[in-house]
Amino acid sequence: MSKNHNVFLSSDAAIEHYGLDLKNRGLAALLAWLVPGLGHFYQGRNVKGTLFMLCIGTLLVFGIYVGQGRGDTVAQVVHASTADFAPGGGRMGGVLQAAGAHWKFVCQSGVGAVALPALVQRDRARKGRPALLGGLFAPPDMEGKHTSLDSSGHEVEHPNELAKWNYDAGFAFEVGTMYTVIAGLLNLIVIYDAAYGPLASAQVADPDPDDSNPKDSDS
Repeated sequence: MSKNHNVFLSSDAAIEHYGLDLKNRGLAALLAWLVPGLGHFYQGRNVKGTLFMLCIGTLLVFGIYVGQGRGDTVAQVVHASTADFAPGGGRMGGVLQAAGAHWKFVCQSGVGAVALPALVQRDRARKGRPALLGGLFAPPDMEGKHTSLDSSGHEVEHPNELAKWNYDAGFAFEVGTMYTVIAGLLNLIVIYDAAYGPLASAQVADPDPDDSNPKDSDS
C-alpha cells in the first residue's frame, strides 16, 4: 500500500496553485522592505498585507517606544552606529568590533522605513551636522562627557551616550532593541513572500513497492 509524504512546491508551482498575480516582483519586494505589508497591498493580497503590517508594525513601534526609557534624554534603540562598517586592515579584532557595533542595526534594517532615516542620521552625525526629526533614529555620541542622576540624586558619569541610554532606560532599552531586531528579521520572510509567493506544500504518493516487483505471470 502506497504512503503519502509532503513536498514543498517550487515558487512557480505555488503561484499557479493559488492563482496569484505577483505583478512586478522587484517592486513588490522593495515596497515590502520599506513598509511591512505594503508590497502585498500592491499585489492585491490585502489580508496578508494587513496581517503583516499590524503584527510587524506593532512589534517595531512598541520596541521603539519601550526602548526610549524615562531618562532626561530619549534613547534610540534603532540607530546606525558611527563606527566604521568595514574595519581597516581586516584584523580579527577590528572585525569583531565592527560586528558588535552594527549587528543589531543589520537585523533592524529588514524594515527600510527605519533603516533609511537611521543611515541619514548616521551620515549627518559623522559630518558634525545636527540631527533631523528631533533626534529620532540618531546615533549616540560616543565622545564627550555624559551624566545621569541615580535614585539618590547623585551624578553618574558615563563614557559615552550609549552607556547613558542603557543606564537611564535600564532593561527597557534591551527589550526595545530585541523587539525591533525581531521585527526586522520577520520582515525578511514578508519580503520573500512578496517576491516569490507563499511557501506551499503538497502530498505526493510514494511508489508502491509491489509495482516495481511484479509477480511472475506463470506462477
